[in-house]
Amino acid sequence: MKKYILPGISVLCIVVGFIIGNAVSNKVNAQHFYIRNGQLMMSPSSKADYLLQLMQQSYVDSLDIDSITDIVLDDIVKQLDPHSSYIPKKDIDLVNSELSGSFSGIGVQFTIQSDTVNIVAVISGGPSEHVGVLAGDKIVLVNDSTFCGKGTTNERVMHTLRGPKGTEVKLGILRTGTPEILNFTIVRGDIPVHSVDAQFIIEPAGAKAKIGFIRVNKFGETTYREFITALAELRSQGATQYIVDLGIWIRLSRWQTSFCKPVT
Repeated sequence: MKKYILPGISVLCIVVGFIIGNAVSNKVNAQHFYIRNGQLMMSPSSKADYLLQLMQQSYVDSLDIDSITDIVLDDIVKQLDPHSSYIPKKDIDLVNSELSGSFSGIGVQFTIQSDTVNIVAVISGGPSEHVGVLAGDKIVLVNDSTFCGKGTTNERVMHTLRGPKGTEVKLGILRTGTPEILNFTIVRGDIPVHSVDAQFIIEPAGAKAKIGFIRVNKFGETTYREFITALAELRSQGATQYIVDLGIWIRLSRWQTSFCKPVT
């Protein structure tokens, strides 16, 4: 009789496990799926999911749900703190290139004023310097098309002017003192992005100690290496105290800051 007890208990456990598993499965399925207009739908896990699902199913016109979702996610992340932001998929390559230490572009720093791209600096040795672009120039044409107006943003400028190394981009430029538009054809090249853009020794009058000054304009993959190198160089020059200026970018997804200018 004993030889039948163990198999019997095993079978009972299997049956009980099957019943419990089936009950739990039905409960989970009931929570996550429902029938609407003859279609099997997944239950939303939040109010935002429910609203997006309702818009997609019931709104009279077709919607780009991905774009709407990006806007919603950006607003949600903004509620965390001033330094957090959501980066859409279309911008991730630009953000990563800023962090990687180099990218391929035309080699200028710019600002947008009165809906016009103003070049504030030309990177030494870069493609734009080679063709004669100058600080103070205004970009008004790109590839023979107007490139100014209300739709001009930092993101649009960088998406347009950056590109694979060796490719060409045509710029139409307005220059102070020159009445006609100047045309330049620029071949994109590798543009280094330095985190440490200033380092020098300060010797206050009457002080015996030398103070090393280091300015970090952003954080990226090369920041630590650049900072340690600058620190070692200043130490070799006799610095015993240091001042570090962190003029970093606060919002990477928008490339807007009072400390530095976007580079392309």
